[in-house]
Amino acid sequence: MKKSETPNHTAIDVRNVSKRFGEITALDDVSFTVAPGELFFLLGPSGCGKTTMLRILAGLETADNGEVLFDGRDTRNLPPHRRGAPMVFQNYALWPHLRVSENVAFGLVEQKRPGQEITERVRRTLERVGLAGMDDRSPGELSGGQQQRVVLARALILNPNVILLDEPLSNLDARLRAEMREEIETLHGETDITFVYVTHDQAEALSLADRMAVMNEGHIEAIGTPRELYHYPPSVFCADFLGESNLVPGTVRARDGEVLHVRTSLGSWHAVYRGSRPPAAGAAVTCLVRPEHVRPDGGGGNTWEARIESVRLNGSTVTVALSAGDFALRATLLNESTLGLQPGTTVRWRASIENTVVLP
Repeated sequence: MKKSETPNHTAIDVRNVSKRFGEITALDDVSFTVAPGELFFLLGPSGCGKTTMLRILAGLETADNGEVLFDGRDTRNLPPHRRGAPMVFQNYALWPHLRVSENVAFGLVEQKRPGQEITERVRRTLERVGLAGMDDRSPGELSGGQQQRVVLARALILNPNVILLDEPLSNLDARLRAEMREEIETLHGETDITFVYVTHDQAEALSLADRMAVMNEGHIEAIGTPRELYHYPPSVFCADFLGESNLVPGTVRARDGEVLHVRTSLGSWHAVYRGSRPPAAGAAVTCLVRPEHVRPDGGGGNTWEARIESVRLNGSTVTVALSAGDFALRATLLNESTLGLQPGTTVRWRASIENTVVLP
């Protein structure tokens, strides 16, 4: 079975979980499931409740209401060390006075495994994470990326059913983050372990996740694959949080299947709606166009005129800042496509109907 398919059972089943800290509601009736072997992300801005949810999964916090089941088993009375779900923290949490091998072996030592077994499993696990030959080093002798590999090895050596990751790449620079994304993707692909990964970094979630839950103010806004939620987000919050967006308000005039005719201040547009309940004529909506779908071309689709305010080189791409009446818009173009686009000029732009999405 592919990891993106719906399984006959779930590795993790979260049912109506709520959690308060004094007057603050951290989680408000949160429910979701995670399939066996899935790389599932909890994504959202700071303070949305994602880390609290992860700590409840780990047994480090207790929910006020609701249930958490691992493989159908209620975890209410299970302490953290009996859940089979080690947690990888963003601050590494390595013991500086222990060697790499001793840090990795710690869980097996606590389990009182035989010494020869520990030695062999440490060796294999360090090889798996690309740290062969570094077993005698101290954590202080390692780079940030290597320390994060030690933390992953410490979790993997226990052969867990679930690994919980709390913003594991947030302390790394951009190059190391990219390397560790590939490392985590490879490790996930080589195992049957279920990963639950918390982050506020959209790029991590969009590039790695099988599915994700987008969280906001203690509740889940949406659950889906990265492709579904990026191209057809169910709300303005999801659209704006998952990458850059041009959001243009309008009013529905008519509907033809999943294509809506929308009146906007930039003109009459046709846009796609993928929800189960399309808005009726007269309803206020928002049209989403991603910057990479905006083109300097008046032929076909939804078109409008906009003044070029700036052209910023990013390397292989260029960001063009536009103004159309009261709206500030953006276009992301390949570098070679921007010849002749000069700040201060007014150009006709377009977006295809398929790439213009209606949000309620």
